[in-house]
Amino acid sequence: MTEVNGPVSPHVADPQIAMFCGRQLLHLNTESGQWEPDPQGRQGCFTQPSKILSYCQEMYPGLQISHVEEASSPATIPGWCKKGWGHCQTRSFIVVPYRCLVGEYVSEALLVPDRCRFLHQEQMDSCESYVYWHNIAKEACTADSLELHSYGMLLPCGDRFRGVEYVCCPGRAGSSGRGATETTDTVQGETTPFVSMAGEKVVTR
Repeated sequence: MTEVNGPVSPHVADPQIAMFCGRQLLHLNTESGQWEPDPQGRQGCFTQPSKILSYCQEMYPGLQISHVEEASSPATIPGWCKKGWGHCQTRSFIVVPYRCLVGEYVSEALLVPDRCRFLHQEQMDSCESYVYWHNIAKEACTADSLELHSYGMLLPCGDRFRGVEYVCCPGRAGSSGRGATETTDTVQGETTPFVSMAGEKVVTR
């Protein structure tokens, strides 16, 4: 088992799942703050919100999981084997997990760094997936020659949403944040792949 990257309460961690094509599905133990493999050894890299929600509900049957969204920052997971867990020599993987949200949806508060802009868009007559809204936010930032720094969903309608709030920042070396699409992490001379669950996969060189 592997501890989740970043600060986690010693007693409670938010329910999350992580996936990478060809690797076992992982879920976060909410009591220990450690990643654990799928009990049945299943693999997957699905992106459909309904399947992600269903898997969250399966992994956390004692919680009333009602929504899912990408986590605000990526997690580094070492020892992620194709079979078994933690017994193979492999590079670390950097992925953006999914948060399995309990009860009424509440979007994460977005920080707005200096020289950045906070914006939002809504479409009250339609319900779209977070992948759709991620692309809307990214395109809006790009149109202003900025980079998407972070984003969050607005106005849930079932497992979809009617809007997005987002932060656009000037491009700069070493910037990172929610919605980032590439990074590097070299382990024993290898390059670590980074996967954004918004349907993007980038292997840095």
